[in-house]
Amino acid sequence: MIERKKGMFDRLRLAASWHQINGPLFRKYVALFLAVVFIVLLTNVLFEVAFSYQEQKASLIRIQSEQAEAAATKIGQFIKEIESQVGWTTQLPWSAGTLDQRSRRSPNWARSIPPARSGCTSRGSGWT
Repeated sequence: MIERKKGMFDRLRLAASWHQINGPLFRKYVALFLAVVFIVLLTNVLFEVAFSYQEQKASLIRIQSEQAEAAATKIGQFIKEIESQVGWTTQLPWSAGTLDQRSRRSPNWARSIPPARSGCTSRGSGWT
């Protein structure tokens, strides 16, 4: 019986030897396993790249729209400042009027200028 057990162990040892593990069927299973793992990892990377690209694109669009709004606000303030300076200079209101209406307002502007003082005379070196 001991010899019988010893013989069984020898057969098991031969069945589990590297020759048996290194056979063509084992190589096929390893190759199949590695191919499945590679395909799963590649798919995961592709999905992650696609989602990252979409997130970056949405983030850039949001940032650019915020920058455009800020620039539009600054431009609007600049234009209002220019309008107030030009309006103060000409003393004419910025309204949607015809050219005829504006020309009728011009003499009023000329009358609003104070007359020259009587003590000012012109000499050769300039005004005194």
